[in-house]
Amino acid sequence: MLNERNVPKIKVERRWSWGSVRRMCIKYELYTGGSKEEYIEMLNYVDEHKPTVKNLYIVAENIKRHSETDRNIENIMFLLEYDAVLIMFNIK
Repeated sequence: MLNERNVPKIKVERRWSWGSVRRMCIKYELYTGGSKEEYIEMLNYVDEHKPTVKNLYIVAENIKRHSETDRNIENIMFLLEYDAVLIMFNIK
């Protein structure tokens, strides 16, 4: 039987990094049309912001705009979440 009464406090921490987003772009052959400066600007944005839904959209839209791909923004957001965001749980 499942016990819902004794669940401890659980903190979820989400992180991404310059390197994790870069690896995701390489893996899926994305960001093939941007300049070096535009690419670095996007990666710096990642390092300066948490991976909220809003920020996932901002980065995915930037990647889409600088890519020759049939993937839509929602799919790129999923790829970011799946391949670039690290989710950690801390049980108190």
